[in-house]
Amino acid sequence: MTATQRMELLHERLRTTAADADVRLLAEGQIVVSRNLIRNPDFEQGGKSATYVPGPDGYEVYIACRPAETHARQAAQSQLMTGPSHEPPAWDSRTMRLRLDQTATSGRWVVRDARGEVVTVSAAAGSAAAAVLDDVNAVLSDAEAVLLT
Repeated sequence: MTATQRMELLHERLRTTAADADVRLLAEGQIVVSRNLIRNPDFEQGGKSATYVPGPDGYEVYIACRPAETHARQAAQSQLMTGPSHEPPAWDSRTMRLRLDQTATSGRWVVRDARGEVVTVSAAAGSAAAAVLDDVNAVLSDAEAVLLT
C-alpha cells in the first residue's frame, strides 16, 4: 500500500472515529484534524489575518506521510533558514508512542516508518483536561496504527 493510500485510509478512519472534529485530507500526503478552534488572541493586535488555535475544549493534529526524498527536499529548503537538520529516527513500536499526557498539551514527532517514508505529526490540545487529551490521543493512536505499524 502506498503512502497516499494509507493517508486516504487514515482519513476515512478518522472521519468515523473523530466524528465531532473537522477532518481534512490535504494535498501531498497531509491530514489536519481539528475541533473548536478559536481566533488566536495573541495575534489579534497588528496581525494581517486571523490565525486560529485550539479553544479550551479543542485540539488540532497535523499528520503527514511522505517519501524520504520529498522530506529531504523540503528539509533542505527549510535549512536555508534554520540550519542543518538530522535524519529522522526509525519508528520503534516497543519504545515509542504518539501520545500526549497531563504534563504536555502539545507534541511533535518526525520519524521514519518501516518503508522508509517520513511521518510527521504535531498535536496541540487547548487544555490538559482528560477528555480533550483522550480525544487527541485517539487521533494519534489511529495515526500510529495506520502509518507506523
